[in-house]
Amino acid sequence: MELHDIFPQMPIIEYSLYTFLALSLVGLVLLYLLYKILKNKRKQMHPLHILECYNANDAKQAAHQVSYYGKQLAKSEAQKLSLASLEKKLNAFKYLETSHSLSSELQEEIERFIHSIRYKNV
Repeated sequence: MELHDIFPQMPIIEYSLYTFLALSLVGLVLLYLLYKILKNKRKQMHPLHILECYNANDAKQAAHQVSYYGKQLAKSEAQKLSLASLEKKLNAFKYLETSHSLSSELQEEIERFIHSIRYKNV
């Protein structure tokens, strides 16, 4: 039986599979990039990362960072005692109008504190 239409039959080319595969690939790439961005952001916002990147030339900011983030990270009694002695030494820097740079002794003590936190929390 033959159809008697106005127009002859035309072949239909189907691209839906290719469109689906292309959109799936683009979606996977976007998900991967989002994962990388969020992972990097989470690392930058971690208190240990903030403590490791303290500025020794800005003693006021460093004193506030060590006391605030140190309380979050100090777990053991030795770390808490080390933090308490650091806070006593850094307390004078918190209330200065102009910020000075930290002495080398304080920088070494802060580095020891960060080192003890870094390798106890691994």
